[in-house]
Amino acid sequence: MKDFTDSSGGRFTRGEGEWKPFSIEGIQADFYVAPNGNDNWSGKLPEPNEEGTDGPFATLKRAQEAVRRLKEEVFQEKRRPPEARYIGSSHKYGKGKDIVVLIRGGYYLLEEPLYFGPEDGGERCETDKPSGAFEFNLLKDYYVTYAAYPGEIPIIAGGKRIVNWQKENNRWSAYLTRNEKVESLIVNGRKQRLARIPNEGYFYPTETPTSAEEFRFCKGDIRKWEKLEGNRIIFLLRWHIGINSIREIDEENCIIRLENSQPGLLEVPPRYYVENIEALLDAPGEWYFDIHTGKLLLIPPMDIDDPNNAFIVVPTISSLIVVTGRPDKPVRNLRFYGLYLQGTASGGSAVSFEYAWNCEVLESKFTGLSGIAIKVGKGCFGTRIYKNVIDGADGGGIHINGLAYPERWTDIIDGTVISYNRVSNAGRVAIYSANTLNTTISHNEVKDTAWAIKVGGWSNIEEAIDGGYRVEYNHIHHAMIDADDGGALTVAGQTSNSIIRRNLIHDIQPSYFNENTAFMFDNWSAGWVVEENIYYNLKQAPMKLCAATLADNVYRDNFYIEKSIENEPEGIIDGKPIVEYRSLKINKKEFRTGEVVKISCSVYNKGATGVEKIALFVNGRIVEFRKVPVIKNNEQEVEFDLKLYEPGTYKISVGGLEDLLSSPEEIIEVSGNKFQFVCDKLKLSEESGIIPVGDELEVSAEIKNIGDLGIKALVPLYLNEN
Repeated sequence: MKDFTDSSGGRFTRGEGEWKPFSIEGIQADFYVAPNGNDNWSGKLPEPNEEGTDGPFATLKRAQEAVRRLKEEVFQEKRRPPEARYIGSSHKYGKGKDIVVLIRGGYYLLEEPLYFGPEDGGERCETDKPSGAFEFNLLKDYYVTYAAYPGEIPIIAGGKRIVNWQKENNRWSAYLTRNEKVESLIVNGRKQRLARIPNEGYFYPTETPTSAEEFRFCKGDIRKWEKLEGNRIIFLLRWHIGINSIREIDEENCIIRLENSQPGLLEVPPRYYVENIEALLDAPGEWYFDIHTGKLLLIPPMDIDDPNNAFIVVPTISSLIVVTGRPDKPVRNLRFYGLYLQGTASGGSAVSFEYAWNCEVLESKFTGLSGIAIKVGKGCFGTRIYKNVIDGADGGGIHINGLAYPERWTDIIDGTVISYNRVSNAGRVAIYSANTLNTTISHNEVKDTAWAIKVGGWSNIEEAIDGGYRVEYNHIHHAMIDADDGGALTVAGQTSNSIIRRNLIHDIQPSYFNENTAFMFDNWSAGWVVEENIYYNLKQAPMKLCAATLADNVYRDNFYIEKSIENEPEGIIDGKPIVEYRSLKINKKEFRTGEVVKISCSVYNKGATGVEKIALFVNGRIVEFRKVPVIKNNEQEVEFDLKLYEPGTYKISVGGLEDLLSSPEEIIEVSGNKFQFVCDKLKLSEESGIIPVGDELEVSAEIKNIGDLGIKALVPLYLNEN
């Protein structure tokens, strides 16, 4: 048995089985970063020494520089293979090690994003471990990891901390530079609400607008406030949100005149609210900024007495971590673990990847973002996004968007895995992927958002690079909030080898104008296999199509549970159902041959939510299988209709193959004559059953011989029981 272990760590690309998540336990760091550190120190100590002459670095940028220098020392070029018949790979190095930077708890404010290039990641090496008669090297990946120090929370924020708050009655004030842009305000990681009216919900116009530049409001909703400059009016329209501003308020005639013509205003009656007016500052968690005086006003959230004791940030940059390689030299094996990222302006993403291979974002938290939390762009391979918490990202949670028709193979996005993440309050689309290959989206919980998961290019045809999706075991709930005409889980475009299965979807907000469903085939959908998904607590239909047909897709064995669910299911679906069979019921004890026996059994699931294959046994033999949706910690009723054609005593039970001995059972008696054949599956040539008088109607049926011998059967056709 060959020994493939060494102290340098790393991961072999072959022979190690399934991917294993990174663990901080037992890790010896190469460098440390801490708020009380110093960039002139070595960075090799987790805290300052007693003399104050050495300790951790103060900034991540300084640690990045140290990693680059260490890489030059530990990564060594490979030796020439001793066996001439072995050609070797294109990888430069033959020796290396994992490099780890541990970041102590505390706040790290960035004035500009952290940029990572090819020189900042790990490397793939050819080791000299034997692997066969003619191969003398194995490929091994070494990682550069930026991780939270065990048990601590490093908070990385992009912006300016606001201090020196002064109390003014129930409000607090602080001063910034005049004309400074304040797009959002983050208090302890949570994005606060800009002063608005109404504080909750929306206003509605008195009638559908007849002009795209003005509309009538309900009396008492809007007043002629002073200092309208910088106001915003937000419209919820069909398929989109409109952002405008108020030019004039005619309070006497209840008319709002807009600064710009508003697209979509004439299509549907809008819902709207008004924000960014000082007079509207009246509720905990609201704020307002006066661009002329530089005065920032805040009514603190209910859980904060003094904002000077809180971490309050005005975001000034749109991205925090930017990983960008080149088509000919990607960033390899770069990992971020256990970080807390918050506070970005709109237009960017907290973490982004482009031309990056085998990079990871693990067990990190994202809050208070105006943009996207994690973005994967072109040229990325093997990206893994695992066990992160995203709660508050206005631009979206996790977005992967490649090129439908890339010119180079190095531009393709392939092998992305998004698993075991919790995503909430994540803009219009929480998880989005289009123009990618072999993307897995599994075991995520997505809630409190509009569209939960969207996959597939909206207008893609069969030549597009878009396929190999696996969207499974996701738990989607309380979705389609303030959205119109869509599905919480939506597919679009033409694809191949793409499967949507075993997702749990419930509590979907109905559409204001059209219809919101649990699942949707959107524009050009073709080639999708959608099966064994479970829906419940819907106000509208379980599924719908838009510019797509079922003839081009497979939609089978999906379940809508109409009755209420008593107990909330698990957040993350992981594992298999573990069911108990209770209270078997049969409508009576004695039957005639051919009579319908109605059988029901209560099934309780103490395992993971899923679809269980349940069998009906008659005298120990399986006579029917049925797929049944089973929700964790809930009972579900399963029903069978059985016909017995031979008199006798029968033992009836319901369960799985391994549960037969423990399944409940009942004994019934059947009397009467033994049947020799039965008629089944009656069909009419006109399915509607409506034909003109005098036209022919073709009737067909399936005749089953259930006796022991071959017979000639006289099969009568009945019309009105004659």
